[in-house]
Amino acid sequence: IFSKPSNQIIYIEIPDRFQNYTIEIYSLSGQQIYKTSNQKIIDISNFISGIYILVLRQKNDTWSTKIQKQ
Repeated sequence: IFSKPSNQIIYIEIPDRFQNYTIEIYSLSGQQIYKTSNQKIIDISNFISGIYILVLRQKNDTWSTKIQKQ
């Protein structure tokens, strides 16, 4: 999972072999604020500036990374 700090759009680089995945974004307090399936472009323009946790789930695997809204 790869993303860069953004104030509008996050582009997520996911290998093509990943299919039927879910992306969830959580605040640092643990509140889920976004959920989508099979999307590589996420509009975060309505998020408050700060750090968030992006979680990618596929079958029994889970990956997470921090993202930044500027």
